[in-house]
Formats: sequence, structure tokens, C-alpha cells
Amino acid sequence: MKALPFLLAIALAARAQPPPATLSQLPEYKNWGWGEVAVLENGLITLAVVPRIGARVMQYDLGGHQGLFLNPAELGKLYEPTRTSPWHNYGGFKNWPAPQDRWGWPPPPILDAGVYGNRVAMDTPDSVALWVSSPVEQWKTPNLRFERRLTLYRGSSRVRVEQTLVNEGAQAASWSVWDITQHRVHHPGERDFENFWVYFPLNPESRYGAAGVRTTEESNAWKGEVAPGVFGVQFLPENQKLFADSPEGWICYADEREGYIYAKTFDLFAGQEYPDQGAHVEVWLNKDPPYLEVEVVSPVAELAPTGGRYTFVEDWWAARVKGPILRVNPAGALARPLVVEEGLARASCGVFHQGTAQVVLLDEVGQQVGQGALHPVTPLETLVLEEKLDLPPGAYSAELRVMDHQGGLVGVLDRVLLPERTAVLEEEASPSAFVLGQNYPNPFNPATTIAYQLEREGQVELAVYNLAGARLRTLVMARQPAGSYRVQWDGRDTQGRQAASGIYFYRLSTPLGQAVKRMVLAR
Repeated sequence: MKALPFLLAIALAARAQPPPATLSQLPEYKNWGWGEVAVLENGLITLAVVPRIGARVMQYDLGGHQGLFLNPAELGKLYEPTRTSPWHNYGGFKNWPAPQDRWGWPPPPILDAGVYGNRVAMDTPDSVALWVSSPVEQWKTPNLRFERRLTLYRGSSRVRVEQTLVNEGAQAASWSVWDITQHRVHHPGERDFENFWVYFPLNPESRYGAAGVRTTEESNAWKGEVAPGVFGVQFLPENQKLFADSPEGWICYADEREGYIYAKTFDLFAGQEYPDQGAHVEVWLNKDPPYLEVEVVSPVAELAPTGGRYTFVEDWWAARVKGPILRVNPAGALARPLVVEEGLARASCGVFHQGTAQVVLLDEVGQQVGQGALHPVTPLETLVLEEKLDLPPGAYSAELRVMDHQGGLVGVLDRVLLPERTAVLEEEASPSAFVLGQNYPNPFNPATTIAYQLEREGQVELAVYNLAGARLRTLVMARQPAGSYRVQWDGRDTQGRQAASGIYFYRLSTPLGQAVKRMVLAR
């Protein structure tokens, strides 16, 4: 009985009001020498934007940890963009239009380093937003303009980044939004490059082949699959680039020695054209000065004449956790998956919100039948879960949920089936006639791949069902010869609507029998 007041006190403390979000426009900041700087803060994140150098984000810190590369050689320097301007590499975050081969090098000088207009777009205790706008580019990409809106929220490391291309010309144009964030790759006074990594999901059906990436040259920096379904880049001081058509919309930079990660999440658009031979994410390694770039590209958008616009939206997140990072979603970054064995729940993750986390037990139809303790969480500390659970009859799966400081559900960090409570559903009349593999990745978001093998020719049906047994999507309905097959499900039903987070079944049917397996969609 004494434990209840204690747990209640923890929960109330975790839901205490965090500091408000604030936006200050300062005439000078940190002795940078670039004039006015807009500073967004919320007690977790500090974001500093410099309008006079292309509205670059030159500070993006979690707590006191520095996330961005700032080039000391360019401190305080200002340049007037001209037709023949060289590139002035300030560091930080910026936007360029893609594809690059349409403007060559250096980048469009006005978009890159012109003096941007800016204003406060929102200023409340719960969120603040800064809007910036470039002048119209005159030379490299004539008549093109960039706008950005950056929003910081109370009690979270989330930064909403809305990036807008505007066509001010009389003719239609087509461009992609290309965002570029330069990160530091060594600690002050050291050359400890081995501590700095980038992680992103690997596409098993990549257009670039079995490696899942395209690179300018071979390098020891490209570490390959460092965890199931995750590609790792370890920084080396080289001028090299990597391109990937990741199946999920996230990429993550990590300082592994200090245990801090900075991630981006974004939507993917199936069937649309992407620049750079279909890349969704890119990583650039720079030799001198040493830094790395985490880059995301949007689909190529058609911009109507005289004011046609296209907006590509990202969310930035930061947390305290060491990788490799297995998954990133709006709740947090998963480093060690949720495992429940003999009633003991374990996991390790970085959480993006100040609030609480809790393991919730569900029955086979998704109804809650039990729960663990409330654990206070903050982006400033790693959540290392090790908790004994009381598994009630009927418990079928477990979710690690994150709630904000007001107790509202933010999202699910991970899901797992409880093996000791799970009945085997596979029904194979003739196991030697075909093999149905477990989908990969699992859990997944937004897409997963299902592999199967036929030992003889026959009519094949592969379909996806929800927990109520309703068919959502038929993936295969055809006569197929013997062989191995791989089919992707994009998490949508027959009408193209996104399926909700939860447990689903996929069934392979042949004249010789059928097999059923479960999969988990974690949005």
C-alpha cells in the first residue's frame, strides 16, 4: 500500500508544467558577429537562426550538448551575393533546391546566403514559431524563393520544420526541397572521429542493389547493416557521399561517446519522382574542415507560375541515448527493443518528451488487460527499462507507451508479442510444399516485406487481415511457378487508406495448404 503514494508522486512530478517555449530576437548573440539572431528555447532545446546568412540554423542543442558544426573560419563574416559568388561554408542547417546537376556549383548565392526576412509567426507558452523568407534568386535558379517556418514546442525536443519552395517566375518549374544539416564530428581539442555516426533504415528492395545504398566511392565509413534493417555510417575525414532509398522516413545522427542523438522524421511519397536516382536520404563526409552532413530530399514538385508553392515538412527530435538506433518515431528513438521474458520487461530508448512511459498489456483484440509502473521520462536522460510485470490471463502483447507532461498519449515506442501467451497459428497441410517467412522489418512503419518460397507451381493468394478477420488487402492473386518471392505491403488497405497501428495477420494460401503469421504496424 505504501508504494501507491510514491508512484503517484512520481507521476505528478513527471506531469509538472515544463518551462514555456520562448522566442527572442537579439541584436547580437554569442559574439558571432552576424547581427540579429532569433533564439527559440524551451528548457530542453536551444535553436538559433541567423537571418543575415541565409537564415541558417547555427545552434541546435539539447541541454548543453552541441549538435551542429559551426565553421570558426566564417564567424562574423558577411558577403554580398553576386553572380560569381564563391560558396561561404558557415555550417549549420540550410536549404538548397535539387537536383544539383541543374545548377552545378557553387549553390544559388541568394538562396544560400542572402539576407532573409523574418518575423514571429507564433508566440504562446506552448509553442513559438519563426518564419523566414529569402529574396528571389537571380542567377543559378532564377525566380525561385525559399520560405521556412520553424516551430518549437513546450516539454518536447520536437522542432517542426516546414520548408517551402516558391516559384515567382512566369513559367512553371519543377524542383525538390533539399535540406542539409552539418554536424560536428569530434569533441573540442580531439580527433575522436570514431564516436560520430549516422543511422537510417535499409531498404531490402533497394533500387541500388543488395547493399541498399549508392556511394561515390568505397569507404570504411560505410559500415553496412549494423543492426537488423539499419545501415550505419561512421565518420571518416574523406570527401565522400552516400545515397539511400530508405523505406521509412527517418535518419539519425549520433554522438556515441556522449550518448546524444539528433533525428529527422518525414513522410515518404510512394510512386513519386525523387532526385539523385531516387534517394530519400543522403550523407556527406567532409575532410577539411571535418564535419558530416545529414541530408533529406523531397519528391520533385511541380510549381505553377507566379506564386506556385510546395511545402516539405520534417520534424526534428533530440534525446539522450546511445545507438545503434533501431527505429525513430514521434515518441522516441529505440536503441534496445522491448523484450518481455518470464514477466520481465526490458528496453532502452531515448524519449523525445517530458512526461511518463509505461508498459501496457493488451489482449488478442487490442484491449488493455494490465499495465506496469509509470516511469518519468525526459529527453535529457536515457530510459533504461527493467521491470517485473504481472501478466494477467489473456495478455497477448505489450506496448511501451509515452505520455506527455499532461498525461496525453504521444505514441508507442515499441510493441512485442508475448511468446509465453501466444498460440501457434501456422497451419501448413504440407510444410515441404511452401515456406512463409516472417515479415521484415517487424514491427514496421510504413512498409514491410514478406518473403515466401514455393516448391511447386500453383495458384497463390497472399492477403492481409486485421484482428477481426477482415481482409484489408490482397497482395498476390496469381498462378506462380516454383521459386522464391518477395512482396511489400505499404501499410494501406485496398482503398489506399493508411492502416492504424496494431497487430495484423498475413496468410499465404495454396492448393496444398495455408500458413498464417502475425506482424505489427507501429506508426
